Amino acid sequence: LINLLSSCSNESDLFDEYILQEEEIEEPIVDENPNSGDESEPDDAPSNDISAFSDFVESTPNKIVGTFNPTSAAEISDPSKANYKAIIDASFACDNCTFAENLTIEPSGGAINGKNINLNGAFILNTFKKGFTPNTSFSEIYSKTRLSPETFGANGGDNASDDDSFSGLIANVAYAVGKPSSIYVKNKETVHSRSGLFDFEMGGATVQTTNAASLSHGTAVSNQQKYLFEFTQLNVKFFNGNFDGQNIASRLIKLKGVQSYLFDNVFISDYFSPPNAYARAIAISIELEDNFTGGKLLNSTIKNIGAASNGNANDTPFGVSKAISLAIRTQNSSNQLVEGCIIENIYGDDAEGFYNAPAFGYFGKYNYATNKSQITFNNNLFKGCQRRALKVNASNCNITNNIIESATNDWIFSGAQATSVHVFSIKRGEAIRNVNVRGNVIKTIGDARNPGFAINDATDCLIENNNFEASYPMLQRTISFGVFSEQGGLYSGD
Repeated sequence: LINLLSSCSNESDLFDEYILQEEEIEEPIVDENPNSGDESEPDDAPSNDISAFSDFVESTPNKIVGTFNPTSAAEISDPSKANYKAIIDASFACDNCTFAENLTIEPSGGAINGKNINLNGAFILNTFKKGFTPNTSFSEIYSKTRLSPETFGANGGDNASDDDSFSGLIANVAYAVGKPSSIYVKNKETVHSRSGLFDFEMGGATVQTTNAASLSHGTAVSNQQKYLFEFTQLNVKFFNGNFDGQNIASRLIKLKGVQSYLFDNVFISDYFSPPNAYARAIAISIELEDNFTGGKLLNSTIKNIGAASNGNANDTPFGVSKAISLAIRTQNSSNQLVEGCIIENIYGDDAEGFYNAPAFGYFGKYNYATNKSQITFNNNLFKGCQRRALKVNASNCNITNNIIESATNDWIFSGAQATSVHVFSIKRGEAIRNVNVRGNVIKTIGDARNPGFAINDATDCLIENNNFEASYPMLQRTISFGVFSEQGGLYSGD
């Protein structure tokens, strides 16, 4: 069924949910509210070879003329030990010390503890053993070799928290590596802010949450802004690893004002926002600022991201879950790519695979006609996103060659399932622009009531060569092209 609309009364939540999304920010956002089973996989996914994405080249090792086992700051700073190998099997303080020149550091279970340590050309071996305490700081970011969380005291084979070790690693190291098959425990929400690069070859390791005691799942409004990892300013790269919330944690990664990001071959699963928690469930949250240049999410899986239902799709943040949430706080040019990924089983009252919009506090400055932030979804599988697979509320989005399948169940309450791919402006009097939906297969399957596709209040958009399928006819299973009457009748395009 094709439904040509002058208003979209069956999508009554569209403006309400935007206004309610961040209740702690009292800002007028819009002028008025309207009343408002196939197992297919994406083909031709990009290669998992990270050499195309990571610029890491290990430095030439230092010349070694002897070996010693330092037990004090004085010994490791002794100029006569230049070009020695220092085996760190003892623990000692080293505040503001300068190592002997061009040491080779071999962590061996001891722990150097100090602030503003000048490595002085040191080459640190990665032995997957402790060499520094988590609160140690170097005078500059170390980049000669990849170091592991174990270097700062983590143990990927026990049940103890590794939060502090991760903080030490991220604060001091440009290139990191995980121990294969290790399970690191991350039970606290931490913020990591510095310039430069953090490039983590996870090596098949898993970062897992085991205890909710320190997580923000109470009633405070600030809860929803806290993530297991929040990165600001950095260039962030993660490869070849797993993140497992075990339905204990609810929000994994927030990229706020980062310069760039890259995720390749990562598996993110089981993040859940519990009943009455003032918190969404989100796998990856991205907030673009003026310094942003681009990002990629490749060959990765995000699944089982959910929030406890309270029977209301417009009661943000309760019942809200997103695989990817994108907020735009800049007019500058950038390009993002999501390719070869699987986004599956996103559940709750307002559960979506992807959501983008102007950032809060930036709504008045965002211009649909001139904004240059662009994102492309190509050759992905969206499967079982209960409310929507993609909700596009910002210009410059390309949705090409994807397989998009609804969940199989009937809606959990009336109106719970909205349009699978929905493109519309949320700013009165401005049309959304440059959204191209091409070559996709969009399926409403089982007893789901999701309309397949709708585009409202749009111009300069291209919709072509898409295949819409349904298990059987149903009134809600439509595709729609129309306008909100409150938007002033904006619509043009192909």
